[in-house]
Amino acid sequence: MQTKLKKITDNILYLPADDNTDRPILAAICGDKKTLLIDSGNSSNHARLFLEELKRNNVKSPDYVVITHWHWDHIFGIQEMSLPTIASKETGEKN
Repeated sequence: MQTKLKKITDNILYLPADDNTDRPILAAICGDKKTLLIDSGNSSNHARLFLEELKRNNVKSPDYVVITHWHWDHIFGIQEMSLPTIASKETGEKN
């Protein structure tokens, strides 16, 4: 099975968008000590797919997720991630 993850650098990976299912790009920034996820996906299934792909590619378990903005397709996977979540005040006020 070929990975669905794409690699920009050794430390930055992303799951491409899927316009057929309104799935945005999800990304991971992997440091020496921590892994930061960017956006949580449009559903629990989307979030789970991303987490499974990261694990399958030997990426250290994520520590945080940052939400870029409040649109549903970027936030509906937050619960599945079960991680400390970082967002702007404006994003927090939308939900």
